[in-house]
Amino acid sequence: MKSDQVAIKRLPALLMFLIAVILQIHSQTISYYYDYAGNRISRKVVSLPQNIKGQPTDSVVVEDVLGQRNILVYPNPTKGALGVEITGGDWDEEIRLTLYSGQGTMLYNTTAQQGINPIDMTAYPKGWYILRVQEGEKRKEFKVIKE
Repeated sequence: MKSDQVAIKRLPALLMFLIAVILQIHSQTISYYYDYAGNRISRKVVSLPQNIKGQPTDSVVVEDVLGQRNILVYPNPTKGALGVEITGGDWDEEIRLTLYSGQGTMLYNTTAQQGINPIDMTAYPKGWYILRVQEGEKRKEFKVIKE
């Protein structure tokens, strides 16, 4: 009988541990990297920044390609924190991230780094914005909605 009582006392701690593990797994994404022939060369587990977690479940990840680079923009719509993940390609040429308001006013402009580039949109009002990712003459634009 003593072992049953010990097991019952450990049950809340075990449940808390399981919940913590589930939340940690939920806040991660897995990125795969491929060579030019289409062979997977690496797998990377990426933990989302703390301020991106907790976004609405109806948000999406927008994925596109700019030259040899893979671009992920998430979450969209956002409540304030936007992640722009750039992977792959040769990093000889500078990549610029520029955020414009719906009226065309430039709000944010920076040089992108390989990996996740967070953009804090908490100071901006609700509405739609245009995010431009540009490398030399090549560019992609994404419509971002702030709730």
